Amino acid sequence: MTATTGLASSTSEESQETTIPLRGSFAGDVGRRRGSGCADDEVSGLTEEEAARSGFGCRCPCSPGARRVHECDLLGRAHVELDVANTISQSSTPPMWFFNFNRNGPSGFSGASTAEEVTAGVDARGLVAVVTGASSGIGLETARVLALRGVRVVMAVRNVAAGHKAREAIRAEIPGAIVHVLEMDLSSMDSVRRFASEFDSLNLPLNVLINNAGILSKDCIRSIDGLELHFATNHIGHFLLINLLLENMKSTSRTTSVEGRIINVSSSGHILTYPEGICFDNVKDLSRFSTYMAYGQSKLANILHSTELARILKGAATTCYVALHPQVIGISGKYFSNCNLETPSSQASNAELAKKLWEFSSNIVSAAKLATRNVSGLSFPAMAMATTKGARDGRKGWRRWNLEVHGTVDGEAIGRTEEEARRCAGLRLQSLANTTTPVGHYSLSSTLRQLGTESAMCWFNRKGPSGFSGASTAEEVTAGVDARGLVAVITGASSGIGLETARVMALRGVRVVMAVRNVAAGHRASEAIRAEIPRAGIHVLEMDLSSMDSVRRFATEFEALNLPLNILINNAGIMTRNCTRSMDGLELQFATNHIGHFLLTNLLLENMKRTSSETGVEGRIVNVSSSAHFVTYPKGICFDKVKEPSRFISLIAYGQSKLANILHSTELSRVLKEDGVNISANAVHPGVVTTNLFRHRTIINALVKSIGRFIHKTVEQGAATTCYVALHSQVTGISGKYFSNCNLDTPSSQASNAELANKLWEFSSKIVSS
Repeated sequence: MTATTGLASSTSEESQETTIPLRGSFAGDVGRRRGSGCADDEVSGLTEEEAARSGFGCRCPCSPGARRVHECDLLGRAHVELDVANTISQSSTPPMWFFNFNRNGPSGFSGASTAEEVTAGVDARGLVAVVTGASSGIGLETARVLALRGVRVVMAVRNVAAGHKAREAIRAEIPGAIVHVLEMDLSSMDSVRRFASEFDSLNLPLNVLINNAGILSKDCIRSIDGLELHFATNHIGHFLLINLLLENMKSTSRTTSVEGRIINVSSSGHILTYPEGICFDNVKDLSRFSTYMAYGQSKLANILHSTELARILKGAATTCYVALHPQVIGISGKYFSNCNLETPSSQASNAELAKKLWEFSSNIVSAAKLATRNVSGLSFPAMAMATTKGARDGRKGWRRWNLEVHGTVDGEAIGRTEEEARRCAGLRLQSLANTTTPVGHYSLSSTLRQLGTESAMCWFNRKGPSGFSGASTAEEVTAGVDARGLVAVITGASSGIGLETARVMALRGVRVVMAVRNVAAGHRASEAIRAEIPRAGIHVLEMDLSSMDSVRRFATEFEALNLPLNILINNAGIMTRNCTRSMDGLELQFATNHIGHFLLTNLLLENMKRTSSETGVEGRIVNVSSSAHFVTYPKGICFDKVKEPSRFISLIAYGQSKLANILHSTELSRVLKEDGVNISANAVHPGVVTTNLFRHRTIINALVKSIGRFIHKTVEQGAATTCYVALHSQVTGISGKYFSNCNLDTPSSQASNAELANKLWEFSSKIVSS
């Protein structure tokens, strides 16, 4: 991953050149002028006071005695001395930079080299590149030359009409050029995500990503997402875009053995920024706004982003020279100017600042994806807690890993130890700047900032070993399955993924018993299924999982039906913001999400054993858990809090109940294997699905309703993993495992703790027996 200095800057993403007023004592003398193409290409325009405050040191070749504060304009420094009435560009003697501009560097090229010259002889047929801001200026020229060398180009543009005109111009010159035009406004994270989704639908590999677009605005403006516009457009938009496309690039690199290259078009304007380099407070609070410092900050962010990403990837790379030239193979995390390696500012080389920016940016792009989960599948990537003393060894406490994940099997790795994070197959991008949060200090803002890290799976169709992905639907994963003659009990089946699970089961021939708390809603749901599937065999029985008496009544009523039982899907669940006790005196989430299902499974198990023995068909028990099981108490299950919920924290209590679902599956699987019973028990994470789980959390519910349609799985996709594990032949013989996105996944270390699973089993057995 490499940054390059921009050959031009703009006031819009597709505009190459602009004119800006210079400030200072000689603004009137210089007036407005277009840049002269100097290698040091960007803008300062500082007053003397601003220059002193910024710590900006001029790097021009003027004599040291003559250097003072310089007025700069776009595309080249016209070094205006405070004691001289004329610009250097008006001097009769060519300035020193003129000769440097034309002098070839070690690469054999110079600032005077053109894109065609530096790529002469390059055969790039078969490569695919995405170029942002490609409808005009150097973005357009970059796209043209890439197409000339055989690259298939995807132009990411804000103005689609201008993009199509540019594409036709390229095709007119290069008849064989393959060029796509897709809309993207980098100042809007929603627009960036839509672009990534549309790009993935093209089913193309990706070899080269050129983050070229950028803006320079004289006004203090906020983006759609409430961020300072320069930072939002020039950095955050590109940061998110890279994250969303990176898995494709990794896959392409692995399958083709061709080095992928990511190029951030930066600027020498990165030298001109705030004293601290990145003023993180100013990104959202614009009280200290200065046009040129804000612009310089965004350009510094481009280089720091390249540096940190290159360190993580340890191999990526940079516009036409760096993107295509073989001289650049293996060079990553560097800064190029005039087609040669260059030394950036000391702030741009600050590894600690790069890590801090990575974490800060990850938090921003995560906050834009506020998420909710299905009625029993909420995954809350809240800030994982750590004791200050124990956090560093990764065992006594947790570290918080700020992630921006795209297309991972496990979309949330919050609360993992470092060893777990390395092991997690789904972990693609992570912040190496780990932070700790004192135990119990959760806040809504912290929660929302981390929500949605696994929702990116919905934005593309990357399939796992099973042949399915997070985008697969329940109907797709059960296509061709003939389940006639089977009987299934599904809890929470009157809405959400429970209802969709029941519908697809009925579609495949399963006789379904819907265990619901609201019988009227259950009957409406069953009638809707019958209207679509006239042959469907469906029963509706009442059951409130928070009441052990109600669970026992359900089991008695089910036995009265004289039905066998092949499949038990423990799907229902709740999340509540208040500390509430169940009718049996237990913490409500633990009582409903775990104890109720534990008792139900025990009461129906003999029927399942008998059915399996008589039919020879494997019985299957599916516990719908959540990746929220990563966010729980330090001990995993805090047994004391089940009956005495002091210091209650809703999110952790919910995570504890979801951890219990997995531990229940693990221990039940062990017991069944020891008894030689042909029944499997597995846990699943359904993914991010918008349902009524947040009915008790009004603030989040309102946010979900406003933006949820952009970031979640559909109900049809949310039910897929449950239906896959319940019906698919690929799962035959697999037991005691954890599934996500229709593939095997790795749960937390606590969820794999056999001793904890056994302890929970004994604890739960005592509760249901009392």
